[in-house]
Amino acid sequence: MNVSVNVTGASGLWLIASGTIGIRLTINDARYSIPVRYGLPIQAPKCGFSEGAATGNGYKKLCSFWNTSTSMFAITGVSEIETGDEFLACQSSHTTSFAVLLQFNGCPIPEVHARIMDAMTKAFIAISITSLFITICIFLIFEALRNSERYQIHINFTASLMAALTLFLLGIDMTNNKVCKCVNILSHPGR
Repeated sequence: MNVSVNVTGASGLWLIASGTIGIRLTINDARYSIPVRYGLPIQAPKCGFSEGAATGNGYKKLCSFWNTSTSMFAITGVSEIETGDEFLACQSSHTTSFAVLLQFNGCPIPEVHARIMDAMTKAFIAISITSLFITICIFLIFEALRNSERYQIHINFTASLMAALTLFLLGIDMTNNKVCKCVNILSHPGR
């Protein structure tokens, strides 16, 4: 289930990662609250790079219950007693509706995929810079195009875009020195 919720007593945004289970004990129209143990299967988000669900460092699991007075999930009075990749068993000091929540921290990208994405980024930026250069040459070669204000604006825009992409391409790997700061300042004009 892809529903984001805020949780009383836990920071961050959480996803409901299980079905909910409601437990109520009523005897002769009197409602009682008793300690409960329950287990729910986890529907963890899938990582695009791995066979199964995100594991361990990909998300945090949390036992929770629906607090009817605040209309929010809460974690007080519930605790984890057993866990696995596909389930979570919890214990509660009271009866109510329960669910397992996940705080998804993303999937790690394998090194080979990171290298491929880096190469593709650089290649496509280089293609864009080349295309922009050809566009500027076409504008400059045809005299009829140079005399129009509309095309002067296009030339300026194309040159600016080409300069920004060139600056980005030159500074993309310079993250640990002062060049990075200069590239950042130059690529964000008007601030």
